[in-house]
Amino acid sequence: MDETMNVVDQFRRVPEIQGARQETLERMAGLAGGLLELPAGADLYATDSASDEVFVLLGGSIRLWRRDLKGEPTVLETRKAPALVGEAAALDGGLRTVTATAEDAVRVLPIPADPWRACLREDAALGLGLANRLAAVLRQRPVGQGEADTTVKFTDRILPAAHDNVAPDRSLVRILAQLPHGGMAHFELGPEQISTPQRHRTVSEIWYVLSGLGVMWRQQDGEAAREIDLRPGVSLTIPVGTSFQFKNTGREPLAAIGVTMPPWPGDGEAFEVTGPWTG
Repeated sequence: MDETMNVVDQFRRVPEIQGARQETLERMAGLAGGLLELPAGADLYATDSASDEVFVLLGGSIRLWRRDLKGEPTVLETRKAPALVGEAAALDGGLRTVTATAEDAVRVLPIPADPWRACLREDAALGLGLANRLAAVLRQRPVGQGEADTTVKFTDRILPAAHDNVAPDRSLVRILAQLPHGGMAHFELGPEQISTPQRHRTVSEIWYVLSGLGVMWRQQDGEAAREIDLRPGVSLTIPVGTSFQFKNTGREPLAAIGVTMPPWPGDGEAFEVTGPWTG
């Protein structure tokens, strides 16, 4: 039981499956095979191989690549732990369309594809996390693999008087200009308010503070938490997988411009975590 819970704790670090129910995580931990350790340069799987497993990357980095029409290797993506690998082909049981090669020494746990798909059907949060991941991959396709930004009509938008949405962290959101690979929005938190602590599954953000005073708390797995004072002129990043929370310490709204990459995919992208403040 202790070994299963240790695996569950490691699974909680993986953005695509962090929102899954406790019983789902325990079931997946029970399904996982023995830990695989690969040296740099070794293939986890090859193009056109059977997709009978999905892999949880616990340490190191995996390069996903395939050969182009000229036979030259083309790197599509590099995934760093913690992450899922091989999940796309395992969804439908088709052959692998890429080769996964260890960039450095890696540690992975294999999960059989059939029971993993059963977990997806039974736990909506797990399925939504995976859907958001796949949507983010599609949005980040390089030019030449999909519609280029140069074919997209340019747009403009004036800051709306009223907010468009309330973010999962409870700030008021006004949507600004958008492109296929990123979007911009205006965030506002009222005087003395505290946001809900969050983590994003697939989205990274860059903030620029326009007005007000506050504090931002951020923490990444395995690293010490950091706080930064928010005031006009401060910019900061929230890389994907970062736990964060912010609060307004002043008497006027705390306002910032945020650039989201890729564009916000919708419900299920953010999930609540434990932060330093309550309110």
